[in-house]
Order: sequence, then C-alpha cells, then structure tokens
Amino acid sequence: MKIIVADKSGFCFGVKKAYKMCSGCFGGLFETLGPLIHNEEILAQISEEGGRIINDPSESSGGRVVVRAHGISQCRYAELKKRTSDILDATCPFVLALQESARGFYKEGYSLFIVGQGEHPEIRSITEDIPSRVIFSEEEACAVGFEDRIALISQTTEVEDKFERISEILRGKCNDFKSKNTICLDVRERQKSAVDLAKKCDVVLVVGGRSSSNTRKLHMLCSKYARSYHILDENEIKKDWLNNCEILGIVTGSSTSEDVIYRVRRRAEEMV
Repeated sequence: MKIIVADKSGFCFGVKKAYKMCSGCFGGLFETLGPLIHNEEILAQISEEGGRIINDPSESSGGRVVVRAHGISQCRYAELKKRTSDILDATCPFVLALQESARGFYKEGYSLFIVGQGEHPEIRSITEDIPSRVIFSEEEACAVGFEDRIALISQTTEVEDKFERISEILRGKCNDFKSKNTICLDVRERQKSAVDLAKKCDVVLVVGGRSSSNTRKLHMLCSKYARSYHILDENEIKKDWLNNCEILGIVTGSSTSEDVIYRVRRRAEEMV
C-alpha cells in the first residue's frame, strides 16, 4: 500500500503563532479565553503546563489570559481588560482581517451577511459587535428578502465554491452588492491539496479535531472522490478500512501537528 500525505498539512500559520505564544506561558499559571485551537492533545498539554480554559471574561482570575486563535469580539475584549491588563492576543491574522472587513462594510452602511456557522467562535467575534446575518446554506440565501445594500464576507474556514454560489444569490437580492472573499489562504490551498490527493486515492484519512470546522469541510470534500474517514489520531484507524486499498491519502486540518501525522502514517503501515 502506498501512503501519500497531502502537500498542505500540519499546523497552519495562525495555529503556529497561537501555540508559540501560549507555550511561552508554560510552567506558570495562565488562562485561555476559550480553547486555544481545535486540538485535544494540545489542549491537554496546555492544561498540564498550568493553563486553564475560561469561557467568559468574568471568569478570569486577574492574571495572564491568552485570547484564542479564533478571536473574540471587541465588547468581550473590553470586558476582559477590566479584569486583567496581562493579555496575550493569539488571534489569527486572517480572523483579524475578517473582523476589519466586517467593521468596514458596517460603517459604509451595508447590511452585513456572513457565510458560515452562527455558533462558531470566529463568527461570534463579529456578531457580538455588529448587527449581521449568518448564512449557512444556499437555501437560506434564497430566503433572504430584498435589501437596498448587501455586503457579504465569509468565515475563514468555509468552502470557496459555496461562498461564490451564495454570493451570486445575494447579488440578485439588492440594488448595491459588495463581497469580499475572506476565506483563509491556507484553507483554500489545503482544500485544493486535499481534493487533488483524494482523486488519486482509494481511502483518505482526514485527521483533526471533532470540533474543527476546517477538518469537517476537508472530510466532506474528500468524500466526493474516495472513501474518507475523519479521525482524531492513529488510535481511531480501523484495519478493515484499508482492505483492498492500494493508495492511502492522509489529509489534515490546520490544528493537526506533524507528530500526529507521523503516528497516523506509522499505524497505517503496521496494519497492512
């Protein structure tokens, strides 16, 4: 059996930045506002190194707080500053750009629409500050009433084709339409790499956290071209998945470490 790891794999830039910032706190007591990233092993490590997850600024003990990679709203940041002056902001640069685009369109007077999942922390970092509507599907876009001016942006981990289809629907729902593709460049490249690989494979293992939006979308895309399984790590691989498999692909979400990739590959090799 031949095993191929997708060209775009491992931690993305934003996750590397967040982990590096957080690891500088290891050995002391600190808090993260929300889970730093969608990686259960890393979250366990943070806990072992003195970190504690808080879900709201009001829970802060007044010491050092690391803001998660998915960012927080300005109103929550202001509340956090009332509790502590020791804040490390690990927000992904692409999320910061998304937030800035949202504020810009709102100031220009557009009705703001966001392609994504309403309960995702990245989306909440906008909706808690700015009146906006989250669109998850084309069906929801079709149900939108006529508006004078519409601006459309996207959760950074969305699928580009979906964003473009919803964009075309909303373009016909207003007099003045603007859109900005705010999907992360790494996400776009990772999705293309995953699809290119899945087309060559019999089976694809998509490795990443259960709550990782970008990993779930990679699984969805790969499933169109090969038998695909979403796993957390090597312990979830089942031997019968690899029956009659000549080419196995390994695709990872943006919060999956190189160490996990190595272990998944090694376990798959041991099973055949």
